[in-house]
Amino acid sequence: MRQTVVTLWFMRFVGLIVLMGLTTHTLDAQDPVATMYDDQVTLVENEVVSLSEAMPADAYDFAPTEGRFGGVRSFGEQVTHLATMIYMTSALVLEERSPYGPGTHNNGPDDLRSKDDVLRYLTDAIAYARRAVSTLTVDNHLDPVPSAFGSMPRSAVAAGIAFHSFNHYGQMVVYARMNGIVPPASVPTADEPVR
Repeated sequence: MRQTVVTLWFMRFVGLIVLMGLTTHTLDAQDPVATMYDDQVTLVENEVVSLSEAMPADAYDFAPTEGRFGGVRSFGEQVTHLATMIYMTSALVLEERSPYGPGTHNNGPDDLRSKDDVLRYLTDAIAYARRAVSTLTVDNHLDPVPSAFGSMPRSAVAAGIAFHSFNHYGQMVVYARMNGIVPPASVPTADEPVR
């Protein structure tokens, strides 16, 4: 009888240790810092991908020429540049080499020609960014990492994924509207005025 009680106690103890280990792993996977930066990546994904999908394929070569727009990137180049910088910034967060170099004029691979190729490149970059931000924790987000601007906290580098993306998203919105496309994020719901 005593051996059975000891065996049951031991099994419960081992079960509790295993449960604690699983719980700790779950908490690590839901680190608030990683969640905060993943939410930023989601904002980029929602706005940039939907606009990139809304722009017709034949307008990917469009770039304004009137006024002070001479020599600017085309719509497609805005997307590939944005995605390239997502790759390169995410690689800094991960402290690894980016899967893609800057390419010509920091626009990524020169062989991205079709809208489908560009969209795939963008969505793959966003997936890579998610992998990068998932590594951020309360313990490591202030660790310095090398960047083009000198040593910076890992989280400051990760913030560049969103703020740089929205810089180019703003330009993409202008291009889309010049082509008669209302950005999906600006399409009003039934109870909302046009933005």
